[in-house]
Amino acid sequence: MATVPQSNSGDELFSHVLLVGVEEETVVLKPPKRLRSKSPGAVSNNGTGSSNGSAEEQPRTVQALTAQLKRFWPETPEPLKNAPLFCFPEIQEPGSRQQSTIRARAQFTIILTDDAGKREYGFVRRFGDASSSWPVCLCVISQYPWFAFFRDLTEIAERRYAQSWDSLVAFARPLQMARQLLLNTPSLLTPENLPDRDAASLLGNHRSRPMEMLAVQDFATLITRLGRGKSIILIASMLMERRVAFCSASIEKLSTCVHAALALLSPFSWQHVLIPVLPAKLYGYLEAPMPFIIGVLEALPPSFGIPQLLMPEDQGNAAALGVVVVDLDKGELRNAVLTDHFLLPKAATKQLKNTLDMLISQKQPHGPETGVVFDCWHTWIRATFYRKKENE
Repeated sequence: MATVPQSNSGDELFSHVLLVGVEEETVVLKPPKRLRSKSPGAVSNNGTGSSNGSAEEQPRTVQALTAQLKRFWPETPEPLKNAPLFCFPEIQEPGSRQQSTIRARAQFTIILTDDAGKREYGFVRRFGDASSSWPVCLCVISQYPWFAFFRDLTEIAERRYAQSWDSLVAFARPLQMARQLLLNTPSLLTPENLPDRDAASLLGNHRSRPMEMLAVQDFATLITRLGRGKSIILIASMLMERRVAFCSASIEKLSTCVHAALALLSPFSWQHVLIPVLPAKLYGYLEAPMPFIIGVLEALPPSFGIPQLLMPEDQGNAAALGVVVVDLDKGELRNAVLTDHFLLPKAATKQLKNTLDMLISQKQPHGPETGVVFDCWHTWIRATFYRKKENE
């Protein structure tokens, strides 16, 4: 996973603002060692000088895309070198048969993890850049999962970057140390005395909100795509620490649903491998033997994660050893272990299903209200893990 430097101060609202772009470069691909040319004059077993009659593969030159860190603020001797890979996860390995398809505009959230397991959020906004044929990404790194606030911050940051990089820095500078102001804790800083008007307006708009609203999640996309039954089975799989792979062709849908599912685990938190949007170059992580939650920007085959030696004779055991696949585009949940669902309390689960059915049937323009969904789900979590023994 990507690495981040340790923050020197816990008072920072965010640690870095990154500008990431795409470069096209020429790459020389070497054939696998078993196919490389032998030393001159090498003779095969049959003494003919040929290698099993097959032509020897030679190095070839291809055009490849790479994500590059173009600018960052504040200046630091150890910039976030791996963050660009996560800002453009669609970029394929050089020589890949699949073409890199990069959307010109997107808004999503990544997670960067350091060697000690500390996580920081990268709030990414991608847009077109007049100076390049490829889009660029602005990525704001913060330890706080305040999705609503940073969505608005990156929207203003895009507008300021269109003016100049210096204009963007002038906007970001007073915000970096404004955490206490945003949380309404005692501070000498006030929105009125901030030197930048956009920064003052942003803090003024969010300062009056309850703190939990800063981290508001879009649960509607996840629940309406899967339905209430499969959503409950999904959360049960996560509570049982299964390996879970979300997949979608939409980077925004993928990021939104992974973070929504993580929020529904509250008051618990995921302690294992967590990559909301997995770069194509790191697909090997899907073979990890430990529990994980990973988002993949492509459709996975129905048999993904099931050991081929166990198919099709022992499907039940195979699914238990495989990966739970959440297909957000088709609304499917595959390879889930149904016994996870049976361990849940029946009365509380039935009540949760009825509540979700009622919320979904209301057909609100933006889906079920976020606060109501979280409250009813949290009630179910409490009933599941904090209930008294039935015989007491």
